[in-house]
Amino acid sequence: MRTSRRYPLSSSALRRIGIREAKAFREARLPRSQEIRLLKCVVNFAVARQVTRTQLSSFRSVSSCLVDRNSISKDPERAMPIFARLIVLPALCLLLMTTAADAQKSTDRAAFESLLSGQWSESFADDCTDDWHDQWFLDGEKAIVTNSAEAMTIDTANGYAVLWTKKEFKGDLRIEYDFKRVDSNNKGVNIIYIQAVGDGQDGHVDDITQWSDRRTTAAMKNYYLNMHTYHISYAAYPDDYIRGRRYLPLENKGLAGTELAGEYNKVGVFDDHEWVRVTIVKTAEEFYIEFRHPQETLLCHFVNEDKPPIERGRVGLRLMPGRMSQFRNIRISERAATK
Repeated sequence: MRTSRRYPLSSSALRRIGIREAKAFREARLPRSQEIRLLKCVVNFAVARQVTRTQLSSFRSVSSCLVDRNSISKDPERAMPIFARLIVLPALCLLLMTTAADAQKSTDRAAFESLLSGQWSESFADDCTDDWHDQWFLDGEKAIVTNSAEAMTIDTANGYAVLWTKKEFKGDLRIEYDFKRVDSNNKGVNIIYIQAVGDGQDGHVDDITQWSDRRTTAAMKNYYLNMHTYHISYAAYPDDYIRGRRYLPLENKGLAGTELAGEYNKVGVFDDHEWVRVTIVKTAEEFYIEFRHPQETLLCHFVNEDKPPIERGRVGLRLMPGRMSQFRNIRISERAATK
């Protein structure tokens, strides 16, 4: 069953409708009908999000007016005097968005912790101090991969790199590793590929090792045009975003339409070159990704709403040109079979 949106009206929709109109009313004194339209949007949002009477009435001390969702629904024009429409309404929009965002974070955290506590069987382990050739193979003839007593370093000062696991993985996955951004380049991105297989066209067979000779430069188009795989980008500059994709090579449209629902911008987790613990849980249609920095923790949630699922394949670590990153303590687990 496909995952549907949890609420009939999203925070972004409220922002587009509510905040824009509230600002326009303050600056241009819009007609009363538009005030009421905005008010109804807020009421519908409150009901959809199940906002409590206490949260709504918290504005009484500011506006000296009664803000009650029952009375508003019955007679919005009488329920909110002019001062409330000018001052309280924009603030109420922000409160409702904040409340909804906090509730979603709590829901995501609970779902993530529940998945982590499930039954998992470790299939791959690499502390990244031994020779990387033992468990990995490399796309990118100009990339440099080295091991030290501390970590594995991938250097793409002169080109692209994708470091692939030799092992394939099936079903739901739990992927964990320590990541450090070493470079200070304000351009480029790190990507993790999850369960990559060939698309079967023009010699790009299921087993990607059989056409490694076509990926000697590791250019991006050789992947999104020829592979079924999930793609999570992070430490992505200059916009500092985290984004999910599901490549659709059979549609031959490049990256168009490949985005997963959910995107995070200006995350600020990778700026200071600290070790960050990355934990990914991939299920049939959802991803949860936790980035645990020494000073803060960010949990991201992506949903594959309308694209074919992917259930097996290799895991790959991609660096775009001009990057240098370190990895250690990599663990990949598959969900244990239930009897």
